[in-house]
Amino acid sequence: MKHITCAYPGCGRPAAVPSTTAKAGAPRKYCDLVDEHDRRLHTARTAFREKERLAREAGEGRAVDDERPVEVAATTAAQLHAEVRRDVDRLTAKLSDLAAQLDLLRDVEAMEAQLEAAEAAAAERVAAMRAELAAERERRLAVEADLEEARRAAAEADEQACAAERGAQSAAEEAERARAELAEGLAAAARDVDAARADAAASIAAAEKDAARKVKTADTASAKASAEAEEARAELAGERAACAARVAGLEESRKEMRRRAEHAEELAAVERAERVRLAPRAPRRGRRRPSRVLVVEGALLSAPSTG
Repeated sequence: MKHITCAYPGCGRPAAVPSTTAKAGAPRKYCDLVDEHDRRLHTARTAFREKERLAREAGEGRAVDDERPVEVAATTAAQLHAEVRRDVDRLTAKLSDLAAQLDLLRDVEAMEAQLEAAEAAAAERVAAMRAELAAERERRLAVEADLEEARRAAAEADEQACAAERGAQSAAEEAERARAELAEGLAAAARDVDAARADAAASIAAAEKDAARKVKTADTASAKASAEAEEARAELAGERAACAARVAGLEESRKEMRRRAEHAEELAAVERAERVRLAPRAPRRGRRRPSRVLVVEGALLSAPSTG
């Protein structure tokens, strides 16, 4: 490519060559002359100012040098010729670039290569988009599976909570039944104690009556009757001691049944607290009767009879 002369008036230096990294466009028109501050001296603005100055000087020169019009015209023509030459050089360079671009456009192989490259790039983008869509579909399916698993876990937790609540309710009902049975047993024991006291009182009264009769008979009898009276008193004392021991045993049985009732109440409270604590993790299974309630009922069944 032919070198272009700087467009600054009176400068014969070649125009600056653009770097390989610069964007494509019109070639530079001015040289790379700089001052002491590394500022470019020949630019479009400085060239315009210089042309105006020369025009003013040329106008003043025509006014001053009217006696030398041929010399002034020759100078002006030389300047115009230089400018036209520079313009022709720039136009020639642009025409060369245009011809190169047109040749490239007429190159079918280059166009096919560019088309193939564009198609390959488009295919790569389509493949990348398809891969991204597939990955997004897999992520969505994974999220849906996790959501379904969470729903099943929530439903199972609700079912376990309901089962635990039903178990706690059943335990409370069984504890209430055990409490009622225990109260009934205590009432029966109290009735047995009262009956035993009545029987003992009746036995004591009968024994006292019989002893009084025997004492009266003994008082009117001989020494043998006195001995029999002493024997009757001894028998009466033994009967009283036996009755007192029987009443004491019944009282101890009633106290023992009351202690068992209080112990059963404590066991029922512990059972309810344990079921409430284990309710969220309670596995699904059939309802079973609490072992502690069975212990209470066994205690009731093993209580001593007063009949």
